[in-house]
Amino acid sequence: MSVSLDENADAIVDRLTKDFVVGAAVTSVDAETPFIAPQKVINRAALADMSWIVTPTLTLTTTPGEVKDLTVVVNQGMVGRGVFPFYAQFTTMNDPDYWLDTYDSPPAPEALITFMGGCLLDTTNLEFGTGLVNLRNVYNVLRLATGGTAGFEWDGDRYLYQGMYFMAVSQHRIALNERDWSGGDESTGWHSFLPDKYLGECKPTLDPAVTLGAASADGVTYTNITGNAVTYNAIDSVQNFAFNSGTWDWTDGLAPYDNDSTMGLYINCRVIGAYDFPTVVGQIGNATVDILDITERNGNALPGWGMGDYLDFDIGANDSTFGRFPYSAGFVFDRNASGTRVVCGQIKLPFNFCNDVADPYYEPTLVNAKAIDQDQGMFGPDAFLDSAYYYTTLPQDNYGHNVSAAAQDRAAYFTLATHDFAPSETYTVAIANYMVMDNPGSPTVVPQVANQLNKWMGYGRGDVNNDNKIDLADIIYLANWINYSGPGPIPFMFLGNLNGASTGATYDNADVMYLVNYYFADGPCPEGILKNTGKSTDADNW
Repeated sequence: MSVSLDENADAIVDRLTKDFVVGAAVTSVDAETPFIAPQKVINRAALADMSWIVTPTLTLTTTPGEVKDLTVVVNQGMVGRGVFPFYAQFTTMNDPDYWLDTYDSPPAPEALITFMGGCLLDTTNLEFGTGLVNLRNVYNVLRLATGGTAGFEWDGDRYLYQGMYFMAVSQHRIALNERDWSGGDESTGWHSFLPDKYLGECKPTLDPAVTLGAASADGVTYTNITGNAVTYNAIDSVQNFAFNSGTWDWTDGLAPYDNDSTMGLYINCRVIGAYDFPTVVGQIGNATVDILDITERNGNALPGWGMGDYLDFDIGANDSTFGRFPYSAGFVFDRNASGTRVVCGQIKLPFNFCNDVADPYYEPTLVNAKAIDQDQGMFGPDAFLDSAYYYTTLPQDNYGHNVSAAAQDRAAYFTLATHDFAPSETYTVAIANYMVMDNPGSPTVVPQVANQLNKWMGYGRGDVNNDNKIDLADIIYLANWINYSGPGPIPFMFLGNLNGASTGATYDNADVMYLVNYYFADGPCPEGILKNTGKSTDADNW
């Protein structure tokens, strides 16, 4: 399902140009002399060089009652990203009726002209799961679902009603793209993540029927995993919500598109979903994985960065939120209308079995999970965004619902990752969005889902016998494979490559000794590398 480009353009322009008063691109009636009135500047982009307007002065004559188009020729490739509203001011006019209800020295009449540069909101369908029974509408921004009409479908059910990722380092510097949850359209949303072209296209690019690794149930026969992938680019924080008002009204239509509050991040996101895979990795069909390469683009350090999200799952009446931090998982669970326990959530990838943060190969898990009453949600000026960045600084823990005098439709907040960016650094993180039925009555299936997805992404090396721990049995299993032609690692062969994950796949006794050193001598944790990114150079990479 694709969002209407015309609808989005009109809605965004309507909101962002409401009550704007800006420097003027000039037109004139029966005159050739250009005139630019010094006016209050709301869109600071209006102060930029307007050389991309090819016709800064126009001549236009109308007769009484006549309607004419006002056409401005621009150099399209030079128009900046975002919305650029201007008032074209008439410098000469002879309409006496215009002055009848004005005071002395009335302003000249004006016509609003709005230019939009860059890409508009769009989606591409990603089908996944056994028999392609699951669907995700992948946005070309970091949005996950909107008002139950676009997002995820698992077996025909839309348990995720709405939600989005956000990134923040302070109250001023925050980026997201989402509608107002009060029921408004795109004109009442937040648009400080903007889509950018990928391979010359604004619409997310679909790569169908791609090979996404191979898996084995016995360590003898490895079967390819097939799925679909969608790729898009986005850019952060070009809207300054702190400008002028000081009220922290996050729907403030006057918030300008400028570079004052940008974090300076460029995001390439590849979303994958498997639909044909061996039973041994069957849980990967319940999830899509967003692999994000996040690049600091301005050559500046960015300390204190955090990435989180806000999700409104509608499973049942309670929708309880929890975190399973050893498995890097946040989730919401409840019983659906049929009485079946449903578990929905996210897993921050990668993570590993090492708990020593001083270890050079340590990969942190999801940071925290916070259950939030719905009245703290994405509702107009009361949106939780002026506190969201603070949540990213909370220590690892579960946090409960705020006390409310009335029953609330509950939602979930997760801090997914934190990082201190060096200038021009690229940081890679993956987020799995999953749903599983959990009939035993508690979310016992979450560790299984998390471990399968983590190994699929290239981590969990050393657990070659697939029991989700590293112990003496793995050392014996690995030595038997390398030296005596025993069965190979399960479910993925690369789990046996412990010491060369970033330089190519080799399997020899050096891997066995690496595992011995880790297990018996407190050596370094087995190294991993996030699959299917520019950082992954394994010979058996996807």
